[in-house]
Amino acid sequence: MMSGVIITVNQENIIEWDGLKASEYHAKTTMMMSSWAVIDLFGLIEKYIFRLLDIFVRANPQHLMRGKEYRDLRRIFNARKNSDDSETLWKAEFNKRIESWKRKRLYDGIDKVFLNYLEISEIRGLDPYRWDIHVICIKAISMLRNCLIHGQDTVPSDLAEQLKHKNLAGIRLNEGEPLIFGTEYLQSIELYLNNLITELNKSLMERAINEQ
Repeated sequence: MMSGVIITVNQENIIEWDGLKASEYHAKTTMMMSSWAVIDLFGLIEKYIFRLLDIFVRANPQHLMRGKEYRDLRRIFNARKNSDDSETLWKAEFNKRIESWKRKRLYDGIDKVFLNYLEISEIRGLDPYRWDIHVICIKAISMLRNCLIHGQDTVPSDLAEQLKHKNLAGIRLNEGEPLIFGTEYLQSIELYLNNLITELNKSLMERAINEQ
C-alpha cells in the first residue's frame, strides 16, 4: 500500500499593480478587445455578403456564364437534365466557376462586391440613394478594419471622410487624432449591421412581392 503524498503549492504573484495602474491597463485591454471584435465582425460581413451572392448566382447561374470563354459551361448547363451524370457534371463545373469568381472578387473590395449583389439582385433599384449610402458605410468599416489590423496610430483623412455619413453617426473619428476605438464604437457598428440586415430582409421581401 502506497503512502499518501502531500504536495504543497506556494502562490506567487507574477506582478502587482496599484489601483490606478490596474485601471489604466484594464482600459487599454478593453480598447484592444473592441478592435479585435470589429475585425471579427468584418469577417462575418464578408462571409454574409458572399453567402448572399452564392445563393443568388446558384438560383440565377446565367450571371456567371456570359462570354465566349464560358460557352462550354453553358452547353453543360443546357444538358444538365439529360441524365444524373449530366446533372452531377453541371454541379461540379459550376461549383468550380463560383469558387474562381469568388477568389477574383476578393481583390475588388467587399464594398464593390456588395454593390454588385445589390445591382444584379435589383435591390438597389428599390432605393438607389439608401443603398449607395450602405455601400459607403461598408467601405468605411472595411477601412477601419484595415487600420486596426495594421496598427494605425492616427485617423487617416480618407477614413474620417467615410465616417461622416449619418448611418455611422455614433463614430466620431477626426483626421489626425489618435485612433482610439472603444466599446461605444463597437456598439455603433453592431447596431448599424443589425439595421442593414433588417433592411436587406425587407427589400428581399419587397422584390418577391413585386415579382408576383
